[in-house]
Amino acid sequence: MQSNSAPQLPLGTKTHSMKLAFHGGEIYFLHLDAFGPREDLVLERIAADAPTMLRPSYPAFVGINIDETALTPRIMEAVANVLADARKVFRKAAIVGCGRKDQRAFEKTLQAAEVTYPVAFFRDFEKAKEWLI
Repeated sequence: MQSNSAPQLPLGTKTHSMKLAFHGGEIYFLHLDAFGPREDLVLERIAADAPTMLRPSYPAFVGINIDETALTPRIMEAVANVLADARKVFRKAAIVGCGRKDQRAFEKTLQAAEVTYPVAFFRDFEKAKEWLI
């Protein structure tokens, strides 16, 4: 019997991080979604994408999509460290796809990393984009 379902993509390959034009502004989206429990792959993606998002020419508004990824303290710390990096002045950050329990832990991690600009949590990608711009 033949299956009509789409082939299963490797973890974390559904989307790639990118600049996105939206309502006359630009947002950089760090896509950490669909990695499941693979902390190692998420940390590799953060390390690979951080130099790009920290460039002065890249947007000061950043979205981070973590839907379908199991958050760990190491992942939260890695994201917070990028968002707190003194080489880049971010204006706002939106984190998409985080559950309430993880949100509380993430907020504490961001505070400990001394992220001083607004960071909001969203379940809806479109609402996050609207809030950022």
